[in-house]
Amino acid sequence: MNATQKRLSVEVPADEVQAELDKQYRTLAKNVKIKGFRPGKVPRNILKVYYGKAVEEDVAQKLIEKTFPNAIESEGIKPLATPDLESFSYGEDGGLKYAVVVEVAPDFEAKNYKGLKLKRMKVEPPTEEDIQKELENVAESCATLESLGEDATVEEGVLVTADVTPLVDGKVDEDFAEEELIIEVGKTELYHPEFTRHLIGARVGDTVEIELYYSNSEEAPTEDWVGKKVTFYVDIHEILRKEIPPIDDELAKEVGVESLEELKKSIRERIEKQREERAKQLLWKQIDRALLLSHDIPVPEKAVLEEAKSEIKSIETQLIRQGVGLSKDWSEDERLQNAVRPEVELSVKLRLILDKIAQQEGIALDDAEVDEIYGELARVFKTSLDEARQRFLKTVLFERMKANMLRKKVYKFIEENAEIEEASEEEILKELRKEEENTAGTKEGVE
Repeated sequence: MNATQKRLSVEVPADEVQAELDKQYRTLAKNVKIKGFRPGKVPRNILKVYYGKAVEEDVAQKLIEKTFPNAIESEGIKPLATPDLESFSYGEDGGLKYAVVVEVAPDFEAKNYKGLKLKRMKVEPPTEEDIQKELENVAESCATLESLGEDATVEEGVLVTADVTPLVDGKVDEDFAEEELIIEVGKTELYHPEFTRHLIGARVGDTVEIELYYSNSEEAPTEDWVGKKVTFYVDIHEILRKEIPPIDDELAKEVGVESLEELKKSIRERIEKQREERAKQLLWKQIDRALLLSHDIPVPEKAVLEEAKSEIKSIETQLIRQGVGLSKDWSEDERLQNAVRPEVELSVKLRLILDKIAQQEGIALDDAEVDEIYGELARVFKTSLDEARQRFLKTVLFERMKANMLRKKVYKFIEENAEIEEASEEEILKELRKEEENTAGTKEGVE
């Protein structure tokens, strides 16, 4: 075993094993049909000839699932990935022995997390201009669409409903073909920054042919189009204009508040909260960088792979919700796994470091904080607090929420023990970019 693996050997007593085998054979005898025997009357020795191996495998699986959680708890093992069953066998005494390989956190000492020199973003209060801009966004979100009729022509600022068919190398690229797509002319950077400009002057019923060359990946929605000319056929069905309502009390009521003043107050509070959150995230990003640079630790391979697949699955789910059809399970694609792997590896490594700091400093959740998690689960799943406690105790979701809350306490601890000065967002981002460039240069030099 390596630094992030442990082999756990478990023995299940013969009486427990035999009870499960008896139960399985009784169930089997009631349901199987074997020539020469009446239903339910097939002797066990005959059943073993036909089904013995399958029964033993099934019973072993059930007993492993039943006993493994208690086994790792008694050994104080916290698996970081799905365990791998290495072997199992039935002993002469009728008991079951099995061995499982578990990925765990490596043994290391967290260091250099006190006295960090950090910069906190200066949080400016929102200006009247900030609030007005947000009010305009609210008004635009409440806009209605008015059809301009069949005689209208496409111009800057209108919306067009159209079918779009892209041809690459003479073939339709189905992944990027769209029907009834709403395009805002002059604003939507769809397919290419220059795409909508070619629609100006067209009428309802026209089919516009657009040829665009993709010289780099920044212009192209997919790497497959880079260095190629793509021909688009755009069938225009309707031309519409946005009717944006005035910014007044009626607009406020439409979005659920009593007056324009209440809406302004709500916007001001939201901007303040967003800026405070941004300041926190930038501070934590500096902490992340410092911790990662201070710790060279092995990362559990399977944990990284499983998280990479989960990351890809999340992207797949978002695409499906947006109406994008997927032809296969992309989470099994090695190229995509390798693409997300660097970020995932850093994420797993960072969690290991934060958890080790919590352990070393005795940072833990109190009862009120645990109840806060149960309260959130009760709210989300629309149940009572007591029911949430019974339903979610020791579940993966509950343990993940506990771990996340604990890590937030670790960040707070590091903040309280750091030297923090105020700085602008631009200054902080500049320093973070500089550190990333220096790190990348160091890696290249090593390689």
